[in-house]
Amino acid sequence: MGEVRRKGNRPLYVQIKEILEKDIRKGVFQPGERFPTERELCERFGVSRITIRQALQELVKDGLLYRHQGSGSYVTYPSPVRKKELYVVVPEEFWIPPLRKAVRDYHNGHPGERLRVKVLVMGGPEFHAEIVDAVGKGEAPDMALIDWIRLTEFADMRYIEPLDELDAEWVESFKADILPIFAENSSYQGHFWGVQIDTTLAVLWYRKDIL
Repeated sequence: MGEVRRKGNRPLYVQIKEILEKDIRKGVFQPGERFPTERELCERFGVSRITIRQALQELVKDGLLYRHQGSGSYVTYPSPVRKKELYVVVPEEFWIPPLRKAVRDYHNGHPGERLRVKVLVMGGPEFHAEIVDAVGKGEAPDMALIDWIRLTEFADMRYIEPLDELDAEWVESFKADILPIFAENSSYQGHFWGVQIDTTLAVLWYRKDIL
C-alpha cells in the first residue's frame, strides 16, 4: 500500500500523491471508479484533511482524477506511457551497470514513464575536449561525469546547468544528508553544480564546530 516517511524534507502530500498515482497506474483503482473520500484517505495515511486535499489536487492537475460536484473524485483514463531518452557520456565502462540499475529504480518509481539511456564511453585525454566540441555543435550530452577540477570552468562557460535550478527540492534534500564541507565543494557562484562520485574515506572523525 505504501507508507509515508514523516522524517525528511519531502512534504507528506507529495509522498501521498506518488503512492496514489502508483495505485491508479497499477489498476488498483479503475478508470471511472469513484476514488476514496478524503476521510477514508486520512484514515489510511494518518494525516490531516488539508494534506490529503493537496495530494488530490496534484492528481487532478496531472489528469489522473476529475472531480464531480457533490459526489467526489473519479479516476480518469491514465495517459499513455511517456518515453524519454537520456544521453550520458562516461569516461569508463565501469559506470554502465550503475546507470542500468538507476534506470530500473526510475521505472519502479515512475510506472507511467519509460526512460531509455544512450551511453557513450569516452575515456582518455580527449574526454573533456570532446565534450567541449559536442557543446559547440549543439550535441551536448544530458549528463556527463567530469573531473572535479573542470567544474568551475564548465560552469563559467555555461556548459553545465546548476542542479538547484533543475530540481531545488532534491538538492536541499541531498545537502541535508552530507557534511557542509562537501556541499561547499559542489557550490560555485551561489549555485550547486554537481554530485561528487568519489570521496575520500580518510576522515574518520571531525569537529562539527569547525566543519
